Amino acid sequence: MNISLSGIKKNFGSLQALRDIHLQVKSGEFVTLLGPSGCGKTTLLRILAGLEEADEGNIRFDDSIIFSAEEKRNVSPQKRQIGMVFQDFALWPHMTVFENVAYGLRARGIRKGLGERVTQALGDVQLEKHASRYPHQLSGGQQQRVAFARAVAANPKLILLDEPLSALDAALRVEMRILLQKLVKKHGLTAVYVTHDQHEAMSLSDRIVVLKSGEILQTGAPEEIYRKPVDENVASFIGHGSLIPVAFRKKEMIVENQYVGPWDGVEEKEVDADTSFQAIIRPEQVAVYNNSGPHRLLGVVQAVSFLGERYELNIQLKNSDYTLMAYSGTKHTIGEDVYCSLDTGNIHILSEKERSTYHETA
Repeated sequence: MNISLSGIKKNFGSLQALRDIHLQVKSGEFVTLLGPSGCGKTTLLRILAGLEEADEGNIRFDDSIIFSAEEKRNVSPQKRQIGMVFQDFALWPHMTVFENVAYGLRARGIRKGLGERVTQALGDVQLEKHASRYPHQLSGGQQQRVAFARAVAANPKLILLDEPLSALDAALRVEMRILLQKLVKKHGLTAVYVTHDQHEAMSLSDRIVVLKSGEILQTGAPEEIYRKPVDENVASFIGHGSLIPVAFRKKEMIVENQYVGPWDGVEEKEVDADTSFQAIIRPEQVAVYNNSGPHRLLGVVQAVSFLGERYELNIQLKNSDYTLMAYSGTKHTIGEDVYCSLDTGNIHILSEKERSTYHETA
């Protein structure tokens, strides 16, 4: 199912929850709405589901208009051919696993082949042996699997997921992400997923839509969003890194008045000799040494975090207000002097023209 949203606006009193949203989702695509609390992502998902009505704009599913403020058309949720998975599982406690999955089919008036469809859906989530159990007899991960099964049992064309993994522990979230990807691809579903967790968004999505204050800041593949954020808001929200002013002189990048490496251009932008830009410097673009050398910045270790396969360092540049984040295979101590070399060829530059000011919503 192809989805098209045009000019979607939504206010709650004086609060602008969504501001002129335009978005296309291709059939079979897994798209994640990503942003901080209050950015409008859940409101947008509820409008897609028909649980909330937009003030302006229109929505098409393939060639059908399912919502138009101008035409006063709003197709009811049960007629939109969608499945929905919620954060809190939303299972009926007095019904067995089988009956919870069957409930959505019966609500749609489906009787023929009901048992086979429920059994198949439970098999997809590896719960066919738990069909006679009740929700309280299942773990959190198993309950969420039931919710997934219920959502796909009716063969929807679109599945909407509202932070479905946030109630699970870290290890279980990884397992459920893999299962969810398999389910969506197996059934050929178009999926729209809401989360504030960037790791979920990066690992699950074909495309990410970053929102803030009811506006879309950037849309793109996870790699594009991470490597080439359009502005400081996206750069700060996606991944780890440091926003630091840089300048360019004589084909060299300069940080804190020190040459840090060769530079062939600011991503095809013409740069005057003394032009200053903001750079997003990711931890993997910083190499840490114990000794000084060409193009190395002196800093002092402020914090050390052990991540299992490596250490994450927070390094304060000497005589500077700026810090770098870096990864290291060896342990460093807080207060230790280190030298940092930057991978200038892969550092993304934010030009002045790319910066914007966004108004916060509550």
